[in-house]
Amino acid sequence: MNESFSIEITTEHDTAVYYKEDGGRFSGKQSLKLCANCNYCIKIIRKEELSSTDLMVNGVTVFLQLEEKDGNKIYSSTFNTDLIDITKKNKRDVLALQVPIQGGLQVGLQAKYYGKSKGHCTWGTVLKSISVQYKDSEGIPMVQDIRYRAGRITTT
Repeated sequence: MNESFSIEITTEHDTAVYYKEDGGRFSGKQSLKLCANCNYCIKIIRKEELSSTDLMVNGVTVFLQLEEKDGNKIYSSTFNTDLIDITKKNKRDVLALQVPIQGGLQVGLQAKYYGKSKGHCTWGTVLKSISVQYKDSEGIPMVQDIRYRAGRITTT
């Protein structure tokens, strides 16, 4: 039986993160557009509790804070891309997450890291969330599908 959860990523100032459609040029169909040397907020939203409050982001452990809302468990934290190199032209990197589900669900999100001075991080489609479906395969959780959901910029 497949289970799922959502991932939301924003900048530290709660502004949108963007993604772009890559088609079949790389291993994934979409790429997150992130800036190197920046801070980001991440949320993991699901009905069930996670097995731990430690999330690994690119090999670094970050502590998740739990909030409950509308029957969902919302785990949130921050991470930074301080040690990430800018992605070379026509290449892609991975935002590697180890989500604390059944000992550790490996989720690799294709990403392109830009320098802060370039405006490229704000080109593309606004990211609302990423839906991750997974299933238990002999005691090991395995990702089955990753879908990006487009959002929109709201102004006040």
